[in-house]
Amino acid sequence: MFGDAPHTLQRHAAVFADALARKLLSLVPGLLRALLSTANSGEVHLVPAARRHLFDMVPFMKLAYLTTNHAILEAMEGEKFVHVVDLSGPASNPVQWVALFHALRARRGGPPQLRITAVHDGKEFLANMAGALARDAEALDIPFQFSAVEARLEDLDPDALRQLLRVRSGEALAISVVSQLHRLLAADDAAGRSRLHVPGS
Repeated sequence: MFGDAPHTLQRHAAVFADALARKLLSLVPGLLRALLSTANSGEVHLVPAARRHLFDMVPFMKLAYLTTNHAILEAMEGEKFVHVVDLSGPASNPVQWVALFHALRARRGGPPQLRITAVHDGKEFLANMAGALARDAEALDIPFQFSAVEARLEDLDPDALRQLLRVRSGEALAISVVSQLHRLLAADDAAGRSRLHVPGS
């Protein structure tokens, strides 16, 4: 999470977060071993089942998704065409967008035509997300389109990012970035430069 960041405070936060996740998972006998997978690099990663379990146990991500969706709903009131760009990467979760589907369906005037573009470095994750969201959108009768971008947010060059954020005529754009800005800042610190800037500046 913060492990690659050069600053001591961030390294401590990474160790603390890892220890907290392991402590929570160890509350159920055998769960930690069952939910951890070891990559070829020797690093330990939580598999999707573990992420779902942590999502259920820790309210932080639920609050982040709820707050983001509320902001999107307020900003998109009355819009007929909505494009949401999900730049949350590893923090991305279809649960957030299913909740948004329900909220949009319940709004006065009905749901807009919705397009979601998700950036994630996992091809399988994106395929599963596309399938799950398409099924829910169809069940809720929401006009829906999903676009997948297989990449890490910090690896996107400015041209690719501009292309992602290009607004179609008549379409309102919302950007969701949950728990990812620290990764960009860490990458900036490591590279000794700043990649975060206001477009046009």
